Amino acid sequence: MQSMLKKQLQRAFQLGELEVHYQPKFHLATGGLHGVEALLRWRTVSGQWIAPATFVPVLEDTGLIDDVGIWLFQRTAADAAYWRCQGCDVGRVAINVSLLQLRRAGFLDWVLAISSSWSEWGASLELELTESSLLPDPAAMVEPMNALDAADVRFALDDFGMGYSSLELLTQLPASYLKIDRKFVGQMLDNGKSAAVVKAIVRLARETGLETIAEGIETLAQLKQLQSIGCDIGQGHYFCAALDRDALLEFLRAGNPGAMPSVAPGDEAGVSSPLQGIPMRPVPPAPQPRSRLN
Repeated sequence: MQSMLKKQLQRAFQLGELEVHYQPKFHLATGGLHGVEALLRWRTVSGQWIAPATFVPVLEDTGLIDDVGIWLFQRTAADAAYWRCQGCDVGRVAINVSLLQLRRAGFLDWVLAISSSWSEWGASLELELTESSLLPDPAAMVEPMNALDAADVRFALDDFGMGYSSLELLTQLPASYLKIDRKFVGQMLDNGKSAAVVKAIVRLARETGLETIAEGIETLAQLKQLQSIGCDIGQGHYFCAALDRDALLEFLRAGNPGAMPSVAPGDEAGVSSPLQGIPMRPVPPAPQPRSRLN
């Protein structure tokens, strides 16, 4: 089965069936755009969407992640340059990096080498790393990550608290953001322990000089709760699903700061949105759950 899927993936890559979609991230205090997260998608020639949970592990197991990963960096840089030429600055573009990629000799040095090109194209790069990808040898990551940080490449610890959390990582590595997993966000209104975990992550980040990014915000109630505890940045279908390059440009151009509808899609009548400047019009749903290259 995996062998067949590998062949299909190789063919899909060659035929250009792999796509990159982008989900915007917003500052929860001001409504300003922070950046976008690049998410890998696979749409076959027949129009069928293949779930990332199905094909991303195959990319890693077969080594295809190397070629696809390089293409992903190139594609997102080109898209960022395109948006800038169209008069739209999307801020930082976040790319998920897998354990396999980090273990490749010279990978972070390669990212450092291309970071100057990103700057020339008017783009800022952010790498999302899971705790588990850093734990095998965090000391080996310090020097190349510091070099990237000096080159304005920022790091986010993804799914913080979901794996083997090592607080020592926060003191060793130049991370800028802690990402709160969508599971905690989805449960925090009904589960006191999840709510306590979210509050603890926000407080820990604040006291260590980091910012927090909440994933999977789906409702106004979740948004208000995150605002009340001081979460810095958020993303999720409440704001916008992941969109392709042109759809994202259209979405951002359609946003009129300070001129949002009084009711966000999916919320009760008469409830005003607490954010100003975020476009809240209905958008097409993401074709499949988000992908991550880790």
